[in-house]
Amino acid sequence: MSSNITQLDIHQINKRAQGSKQTWEELDNIYNGVMEGLLIMAAKVNEVVAAVKDHPNTNKSLLSVTVRGMADDIERYMSDLVTIHQKHESKQGVITNEDDLALCLSLFNDYYTVNQYIHSTMLDPMITITEIASEAQDVL
Repeated sequence: MSSNITQLDIHQINKRAQGSKQTWEELDNIYNGVMEGLLIMAAKVNEVVAAVKDHPNTNKSLLSVTVRGMADDIERYMSDLVTIHQKHESKQGVITNEDDLALCLSLFNDYYTVNQYIHSTMLDPMITITEIASEAQDVL
């Protein structure tokens, strides 16, 4: 997923926070990036499923369980992201006071945590779907 929150991102936000140049739009960018990554992941999974679901060598039971679990996880993560975003969606511009800065840093941490959960829980199902697709391709 291209929306990883990296250690460099954390360093840049912490550095900006110290200089009080942090903006609410930066949190919006994180929200949009993580949400976009989830949507791209879902679209890619749908492409693979559409390509192999009717192939006779496809383990349909495993594919169904894996995709259903991923769909549930993606829906939950999207809901978590929306909940976080609602806490700052009406705010804009440079953060000018300590309370808003504390809120911003807390929300950044929430986004980071959700992003980490996404990466830790989606890897195994993605590998399973890739293996199913690979097995179907091997027969072709």
